Amino acid sequence: MSAKIPLLSTLLALCLGLIAWYHFDRSSLLQSACEVGFPNYSRSSEIAPEALRCATLGDKQIYSGILKTGFEASNFTSPDFAVIHNTSGRDDRSAWFHCPKAGCGKDLDNQLNRKYECIGDVTGFASITVEGRPSVSKGKFGHLGMYSREFFATRILKVSPAPDALVQEWIIAFRQRGLCQ
Repeated sequence: MSAKIPLLSTLLALCLGLIAWYHFDRSSLLQSACEVGFPNYSRSSEIAPEALRCATLGDKQIYSGILKTGFEASNFTSPDFAVIHNTSGRDDRSAWFHCPKAGCGKDLDNQLNRKYECIGDVTGFASITVEGRPSVSKGKFGHLGMYSREFFATRILKVSPAPDALVQEWIIAFRQRGLCQ
């Protein structure tokens, strides 16, 4: 009987410790549990396990922003994202973008495939409103791990052309580098 009391005390302390850890650092707890072999409990059924690995996702919300795509690029930038301070000294509000399981839809595909003077079909631009979940755990995502977060879209709500000023900025950069097609 006396051996049960230390065991129960230890289990209670462990449970309270895990609850406190979850309360103060949910992302770290879920990621650590996943890395030792538990399922990723932040993953919804809309996301394939191999796509998420051990990254922890935030809650599903609606985000608006600019999606830029191209060769090995899928950059979604939203003012609604929390700021991540990166090593280059600038605040980052971008994410590697994943389409919903059913695909991005014709409206978004048509907008991203629009041809621009000089750029041609190298880069696609779209203003979008999308429902989805960003990763909240730190990581290196996307092509060559260039992104601090990734975004899993569950539904594309609105698609429109990107601001003209952004497209013109890219056209000027292509011309300056002699990359016009």
